[in-house]
Amino acid sequence: MYEIMWLILGILSVISAILVVSRINPVYSALYLMLFFASVSGLFAFLGASFVAVTQLFIYIGAIIVLFLFVIMMLNFEELKKLQRPPLFSPLKGLILSLALFGLLCVPIYFGLPSAHPRHLPADFGSAKWIARDMYIQYPFAIELASVLIIAALAGAFVIARIGKKAKNS
Repeated sequence: MYEIMWLILGILSVISAILVVSRINPVYSALYLMLFFASVSGLFAFLGASFVAVTQLFIYIGAIIVLFLFVIMMLNFEELKKLQRPPLFSPLKGLILSLALFGLLCVPIYFGLPSAHPRHLPADFGSAKWIARDMYIQYPFAIELASVLIIAALAGAFVIARIGKKAKNS
């Protein structure tokens, strides 16, 4: 039963990831991205990383997708409808690339895959304590740098939005 659910979630994540990049309508892409995050969360849960699975659900589906949908709704869809597919795109080229990538994925399956069951992991793998220990003890500088970058990006977004609002009012 474990292997069947693992296989179903894996196939669902691959199919939803393909649908994210193949849809023209960005709203549908965001909804397929939500399905992808949910299936990856299920895969994390099967690996025993329950904290990572719940975090995946809350942060990615609960916050990031809502933010994506908010930004998509603010876009001007009339300009998006005018866009055509790039001239280099053709279904034949996409089919050839897809078959090549599928062949690359089949090589490890043909020659044998390692076991899907995790080995040599700490007993508290995936728990909040394990993640906090790795993040804040081993990598405190990276966490602080990421927080400064996020604040700088937020300030930049406010400045850009303010300049755009002033330009529309002028």
